[in-house]
Amino acid sequence: MRAQRGIAIEVPVVLLSSDDFKTAKTGVAYNASGLAVYIRKAGGTAAAKSLASDDWEEVGNGIYTVALNTTDTNTLGCLIYWVTYSGSLSYQGVISVEPIGTADTLYPM
Repeated sequence: MRAQRGIAIEVPVVLLSSDDFKTAKTGVAYNASGLAVYIRKAGGTAAAKSLASDDWEEVGNGIYTVALNTTDTNTLGCLIYWVTYSGSLSYQGVISVEPIGTADTLYPM
């Protein structure tokens, strides 16, 4: 996945049961006990991300989105994010944070 530096984006998260590795975890609220979101910017240290109600959205069937703000995406390079939740497999994602306009130049519509 690609993102432009300093631009807020939403990223996908899939939560599946750690018991059978396939049952979707549904109804998980942004402030649920045991839910944690972490990010690590290029060259940085991993840190927990505080979630507000509009940062976490359930799409359905165990799929969610996490909003990354302009501070989260302000460093060029590899941004790694991961989500843990009690009783579910952890979910990891990788984003290439690029200079503004790079994605448009490389991949025109």
